[in-house]
Amino acid sequence: EYKDASVLDIARELLPPEVTAVCSLSNLCTSPKARRRGIAAKLCSEAERLAKEELRFDEIYLRVESENEAAKKLYEDKLGYRRKFEARKAVALRVDAGRGGFVEIESDIVVMSKKLS
Repeated sequence: EYKDASVLDIARELLPPEVTAVCSLSNLCTSPKARRRGIAAKLCSEAERLAKEELRFDEIYLRVESENEAAKKLYEDKLGYRRKFEARKAVALRVDAGRGGFVEIESDIVVMSKKLS
């Protein structure tokens, strides 16, 4: 029944009217040895393409820790994301490369979004 439906169409039909589906990019990280090579920008571009073309969203959101100045600069200055709001003492996930997983921490978070053209 939903084989060719978009995520938004499925959400509109199955979720209560006060709940809206959004596309969110989270936990994007690049190995310290591979930074400053454009990899994060390429990953974001591909996520944006998938959100637009495959999932049919017209906006994408992301969360970034407030203290991560390099990432905020990339998202805002180079990729066109705009701040929506900040969440104080929110749960954030950090990569634990040694264990091959994530660790939950408490951190101030900035939520950003970008309109997909």
